[in-house]
Amino acid sequence: MSHFHQGHNVDDEGAAELIPVGEEDYPQSDDTPAGYEGDGRLTATRDGVAGKPNSELRALLQRLYMDRSGSGNVLLSDSSLSRGISGLRAAPIKEVAFTWEKGERLDVYDDKATCIDVAIHYITGADFAEVIRQENEGVMRGAPVKKSPTWKAATAGDLLKEIEATEELEFDYKDMTPHILQQRRNRQNKHAANNGAESKSKVNIRSELVHIVNADSPKRHFDLECLCIELHGNSLMNLIYNFRTLLLEKGTKARRNTHEIIQILETMVEDARRLLSWSPIIGRIAHRLAIQQSTYTRYGCDNGKAFWTLATSRGIALTVKHSVSYLSELKASNSPQAFGLIKPKVMQIVVLLLSLLNDSDLKQLENMLEDQYQLKADRKSMELTIMKVLTLSSVGAPLFLSSLLSSFGGDRCDTQNFKEESQRVIAWDSFVSAITREGWILPGSFIKKRLRYDKTPKPKKQSWKVKWDEYTDTEIFDHLQYNGEKKEVNDIPPLKLQSKDFEMEKVLADFQDGKKYMVAFKDLEGITLASPGTYQLSDPESHEKKDLRVDTEDQFFELKDLWNSIRRLCVSVSEHAPRGEMQRSWKVGNALTRVKRSILDGKARHAQAPPTLPRIAGRRAKNTTTIETSASGQCQEIAVCWFLEGGKITKAEMLEGVLEDWNTLDQTVKELRSFSASTRGKVVPGKDRVKGGQPAAEETKLLEMLDRELDRIEQELLKINEKRRQLSRALDKENDDPIARVHFPNPVHYKQDMPWLCFHMNLDREGAGLEVRADLYKICGQPSWSANTAQVSIEDQHLKKKKGTLGVVPLDPVPEPHRKYEIKQGDEVLLLGGLVVVMKPKGRVVNYLKLTSLDITMDDDEWGRSEDEAEDEESNPMTKLL
Repeated sequence: MSHFHQGHNVDDEGAAELIPVGEEDYPQSDDTPAGYEGDGRLTATRDGVAGKPNSELRALLQRLYMDRSGSGNVLLSDSSLSRGISGLRAAPIKEVAFTWEKGERLDVYDDKATCIDVAIHYITGADFAEVIRQENEGVMRGAPVKKSPTWKAATAGDLLKEIEATEELEFDYKDMTPHILQQRRNRQNKHAANNGAESKSKVNIRSELVHIVNADSPKRHFDLECLCIELHGNSLMNLIYNFRTLLLEKGTKARRNTHEIIQILETMVEDARRLLSWSPIIGRIAHRLAIQQSTYTRYGCDNGKAFWTLATSRGIALTVKHSVSYLSELKASNSPQAFGLIKPKVMQIVVLLLSLLNDSDLKQLENMLEDQYQLKADRKSMELTIMKVLTLSSVGAPLFLSSLLSSFGGDRCDTQNFKEESQRVIAWDSFVSAITREGWILPGSFIKKRLRYDKTPKPKKQSWKVKWDEYTDTEIFDHLQYNGEKKEVNDIPPLKLQSKDFEMEKVLADFQDGKKYMVAFKDLEGITLASPGTYQLSDPESHEKKDLRVDTEDQFFELKDLWNSIRRLCVSVSEHAPRGEMQRSWKVGNALTRVKRSILDGKARHAQAPPTLPRIAGRRAKNTTTIETSASGQCQEIAVCWFLEGGKITKAEMLEGVLEDWNTLDQTVKELRSFSASTRGKVVPGKDRVKGGQPAAEETKLLEMLDRELDRIEQELLKINEKRRQLSRALDKENDDPIARVHFPNPVHYKQDMPWLCFHMNLDREGAGLEVRADLYKICGQPSWSANTAQVSIEDQHLKKKKGTLGVVPLDPVPEPHRKYEIKQGDEVLLLGGLVVVMKPKGRVVNYLKLTSLDITMDDDEWGRSEDEAEDEESNPMTKLL
């Protein structure tokens, strides 16, 4: 157990300083990775024991301290190294502690307040490269992410406040400290009333009691647990703010004309596009189970200091709840045709927000969603709805299938169970049967060969099932259909933002220069993410070509160069730790202990970086987007983005981080100066302090060279600080996204007044055949194609009393030469809700199509079928699909 001196001194962040006592507090671990860089700091000490550096270290120092006069003279010796630099040592990671009262951090640490145990399940979500790296390494497996003590303590303190949405959809903050303490007492069987010794509104948070966990972490009880998911802050807040603004419009404001409302909703779709682009975690299926099972879920941004909450699952649920009254008012104040244009877009946003809810918050909305929105709202059905509306991806088929089954079933499925394709085929077939029993039909397209088509009919072939095709995303669920009482999901178009979802290669977009251009679908994401490169735009009227360029420029890279210069000093010091008493000061529980020990034992090993410097930020970049304005190459700047290690940040965040790094280096230089001055004062001219060493003049020369190096570093730091000040005074570019809005086409599969034919279905006892009672027709003429839609003549197969025409569209775009294979004269078709099932004799399914129109002439002049007729076995006998 660690022992701490708890002083009254408070550092610049208000943390009570905890200073470890004795090397036993930091036991050496052979599991610590070599080169680990902790939050160490430099301190100056002196030790009279001399040591001898190895040849590899000596060569490194010689390169660093070559005479800058050009003479090439080396002014180093073993003894001067021993006496000169060995006094620097690494200090251990400093744990921090804060006292919080009523959700606010105090400046003074209160020993009497209760220390709470906190668990944070942190998921990086705004850096695409990091999200993919996590998936490649195995989602939920391995060690959790590493965070600094200050980050952990500050983030845990932020969790003490719950964000609630009021009736006016304003955010309100509620202190959860009393609730957390009461739960702690209940868990410890302290049901008695508080005796007054323990504060009800004050807690201590110590960084060593804040645990970063994941699904593989050992299960235990914590006083406070939370799932924190990083998203792109601006995109998230824009979407929620615009949605709240729309919902709060009452009375005459709610009675905007249809065009105005659709414009607002399309702006929200644009917000959703940016959110999905900048927060790739939303579109990753691997994290669905973690979101479901979390009891306390927060979404926010990570600025390096802490995770700051922007929205919670509970607050989002309240926002969705308030959307019901707005839709009701819209329905009452608009024509059915106008409301039919508005509602699908609202529902797309609602489903996107529902995807962020955990199980407990979704349960609170279940009755409302089923009664008002007509959405089946149990978790299984909601996951299928989310998969239908959003595109959820993964890095590979095994991970996709295991994540799919986990999110649908609510229990974690191990990816290792699906390493073989045969295992995936069996699991997929079972899944399709399971959702069919729940009332869902998963159709497949002929053009993509997703059905078990075989010219030789075989019994129990399960031709109606979509076959496993090594899927890595939920695009296969785009046309998923529910046959039950709550059928609203069938009218919600998928929120698809990629080119493969539309039968076109280019789309019209508004850019920040105030003009419209046609841009390739494949370039949309690159332009939005400001990925460096050249993209081609074209004028929608004149078809004139223009280049859009995204150029990147490193910012404040000099900080990294200076850090490396000081780091080389620290490497020298760390690798030159002598034997004896000083060795005890090196027991700080990090990888450098092993590196040092192996060198002292005479074993050759590559020098690793010591934790004598706090890490400074990685690559900073400024990405500028310009559009060509003339043939001579003149360009107009339309957007500027700032990046840190690949993640998008604001200019203010970038400048703040630069200042922090500058202060870190400046403080380190001051400590080196202090060491140099104290060492110089102990040098006696003409005498050696170590027997057999070089004259003290050599040691003085070494210190002079060290001072010259520090002079150079200080001059560079002054230049960097002036550069930072000039940039802070420069006018900011208002836009960080080159695209103002994308005009996505309306999917041809979703339009108003789509016909719906009632039917009944169930699996046979073996679960292989699908038994259906529905309208059965025969194609009695050659289909007539116009673009991607076909009109076909049909005749009732059973009573021979109904004839008419059928409008159908393939589920996926089909090239013109291949359209003749989609549906042929002589085929039989079953009308299942909004789907057309194309069959060969004996119930073998060969294709699924989307029903767009139906014109039937009957003896009694009725259109379609009523539910009573659907139940009439004599009028429509059971058809079994093999």
